[in-house]
Amino acid sequence: MEHIVGQHVWIVGCSDYVDMKNIFIYYIAIVVPFVAIILWMKYASSPFWPIVALFLYGPYRALTDGYRLYQKGLIDKKDIRKMFIPIPFNTMLIEHFRELYLKR
Repeated sequence: MEHIVGQHVWIVGCSDYVDMKNIFIYYIAIVVPFVAIILWMKYASSPFWPIVALFLYGPYRALTDGYRLYQKGLIDKKDIRKMFIPIPFNTMLIEHFRELYLKR
């Protein structure tokens, strides 16, 4: 879902104002929500928390990974949606693994 704000296109969940090309910012963006979910798990009494955590964190990671690749100029904005394909079948994730996780 996109919203146009002035000259910038804001994708819900990611901002053009956040420099996802910076690997430190990227790792903060993927670790902080994971830690929050782990802390939430500690206090959750529901037996369904793993399912809820999967449905919250899975799409978030796909969006942040796709947005990082887009900002680095490796994929088009329309290809961000392809990051939602599950990992064994996601050739884009495998193809750009080094650029996503290892290169600055």
